[in-house]
Amino acid sequence: MMGPSATARLADPGWERGAGMPDSGTSKESSTATTPSTRGKRPASGRPLRGSVLVVDDVKMLCEGLVRLLRQSSFEGTVAHSVDEALQLVGRRRFDVVITDVMMPGASGADLVEVLARTHPSLKCIVMTGYATKALIDRLSTARNVVDILAKPLNTRRLIDRISLLVGEGGTAPPDPGAAPGPEPESSIAPG
Repeated sequence: MMGPSATARLADPGWERGAGMPDSGTSKESSTATTPSTRGKRPASGRPLRGSVLVVDDVKMLCEGLVRLLRQSSFEGTVAHSVDEALQLVGRRRFDVVITDVMMPGASGADLVEVLARTHPSLKCIVMTGYATKALIDRLSTARNVVDILAKPLNTRRLIDRISLLVGEGGTAPPDPGAAPGPEPESSIAPG
């Protein structure tokens, strides 16, 4: 269960808009593997994969940028553009972390994490939003699988550090995201 620092995380000045916007495009990423675990496998870069991350957002450009960032950081990134698609993917294969937006057509990211808390309670979820309210934070705080709520635009270095911590590989960001912000972000991804 998240502590009272959830609100502080959303006010973190380290989450600033930067130059990390992905190129525009409309292609839809799909699952790149159907094996139970991707840890240790080697992508084309030759570095072993550190884990598998499901990105859930209806904004294709944001998804493409996050998947590119994940791959550059040796994580496998898979995209779902809706809650239904995400639930289908989670039912078919293993993910280490789910990153989901809140505001999407149909079911919301908050709905997704609540379902995952019941069906896959050990699956760690990071929620990203540009529309945080006290009611939303309170709702997400009751889902035991929500480990972080991040404000858009995202600080990509901090996101990758947080994912690294969640898959047990350390990282350079402080374990408590409510702690004092670090140096200026190297890049960020703005909301769609």
